[in-house]
Amino acid sequence: MKGLQELRGLGRVVYTGSAGCIIIVLSIYFGIAGFPYLLQEQIKARIALNNGSEGMKAWETLPLPLEFKVFIFNVTNPDEVSKGMKPVVQELGPYVYDQYRRKVDIEFTEDDTISYRIEKKFYFNKNKSGCHRESDVIVVPNIPLIGTAYSIEERFPMGLVFINTSAPLLFPGLKNIFVTTSVGDLLFNGVRIKCDYLKGPAMPVCQGIKRNRPPSLKEIPLSRDFAFSYFSDANTSLSGVFKVKRGNKNVYDLGRIIKYDNHTELTMWDKNTTCSELKGTDSTILPPIPSKDEDIYIFLPEVCLSLKAVMKRETSMYGIDVYQYFASTHNFDSGNNNPSNLCRCKKQEDDPKAPPKCLHDGAIDASKCQGAPVVFTYPHMLFAHPDYQNFVEGYQRDYDKHQTEVFIEPRTGVPLAAFKRIQMNIFLKRLNDVDVFANISEGLFPLLWLEEALTEELVQTYLPDIKEMMSTTHIIMSVTGLLIGIGLFCLLVALILYLKHRKIACVKENQVVSNISLIGPGMATRKDPDTVDKRISYDLPNTVASDRITVQKF
Repeated sequence: MKGLQELRGLGRVVYTGSAGCIIIVLSIYFGIAGFPYLLQEQIKARIALNNGSEGMKAWETLPLPLEFKVFIFNVTNPDEVSKGMKPVVQELGPYVYDQYRRKVDIEFTEDDTISYRIEKKFYFNKNKSGCHRESDVIVVPNIPLIGTAYSIEERFPMGLVFINTSAPLLFPGLKNIFVTTSVGDLLFNGVRIKCDYLKGPAMPVCQGIKRNRPPSLKEIPLSRDFAFSYFSDANTSLSGVFKVKRGNKNVYDLGRIIKYDNHTELTMWDKNTTCSELKGTDSTILPPIPSKDEDIYIFLPEVCLSLKAVMKRETSMYGIDVYQYFASTHNFDSGNNNPSNLCRCKKQEDDPKAPPKCLHDGAIDASKCQGAPVVFTYPHMLFAHPDYQNFVEGYQRDYDKHQTEVFIEPRTGVPLAAFKRIQMNIFLKRLNDVDVFANISEGLFPLLWLEEALTEELVQTYLPDIKEMMSTTHIIMSVTGLLIGIGLFCLLVALILYLKHRKIACVKENQVVSNISLIGPGMATRKDPDTVDKRISYDLPNTVASDRITVQKF
């Protein structure tokens, strides 16, 4: 009978301990693999680009506009700059526009991909612009004149004589390389270029403009004139054709660009270089982030490059844990200091064996991309070479205001805040054969800088879905923790049963006997807390007075 009881007691220990171990193992397995897999599948179903999915709806047409801010560098001393003195600029803005986006020409293609184009529309927001108006008068570099002159100087230097005689005809009232215009005309409506000449020095120049017209120049209806503006084509044309991954086979590939304009590489750069690589997404969608060490890449059509962002820290927004990413400071490295960027440098056509001409750190020559001599930097020449920072007076660099950053919820890849900031510039150089260029200051001249940002109102539209998914995650984690706790409790019970079975602990009326002292071989006493100086004796076989017994309550 006694042996049977011992077997039963040992069985209870084994069963309880085994149950605890099984619960813990299953909890850990489901916590590490099972539940995260189910959660990932739920996230994939929401964000993958499929007909009817929530991700597809938000990706196809933004329910609310982005915020597009323009800061213009107004030139306060144009006459002095024409004489070679240091330029002085004053930042004006922001001029705020609502930018509406939608995908058009959508086509589901093979191998889990989708192709599309992007349509943008801009509307001036008077309320957010404050005291700034599109009618504000500004003085800025005359980009059509500068671009045309430099293009002719590079391709056909002898043709500069036509620029010198035709410039006053193309731009009546011309005094120098600057133009006085309004913000609205400069950005969208257009600064007029007169080309209604059937003969004379302006005619061949106008014909050249028409043949090599960049997107920033539009023909004015019912006339031979042109209109120049920075963003006129943004309101009337579509982006190139994107082909990206839909994220069904691998959710971490969501939005990854496979082709742009039907090419797997960027054709304006040399083949098989870091410049020609298509990496990352178009910034309208981001995949979940697999690890904190994972960099993200964004393709910028205005620069025709894929630029990198690196994770700086973990923080929280709206009660949600997010990763904060900053644009890498190496994005604008010079080819002289970073050999992988040599492909951005300009080759010397007259001497193919000569090393290419590279810009200093902090600037990217986008003339191959824009079809115009545009150079991009960070706003106010942040991180740029001192030669660029010191050329003009009026810069006020501020890391918090001028750095590109994005806050991403890592499980879904959804940004809760994003600020893309970039500055447009143009090099000024003297041309002895053109009067208005003969004595100008030479250097990298700022035009304007842009900030494209998510609005809080837009974030609020998809915030409930993110919080719902995060709530599901917390529930899963809580359930996993609870099951592990139950398993540990079972193991504790098994341990106590084992101690009781081995008679290491003595149990009486649901209490463990404690404070036991051996008074001799086979005898022990303890002080009963409910009595005064009352000693209770216990038979402890196979013990000696020197033995020490440790007992715990449970």
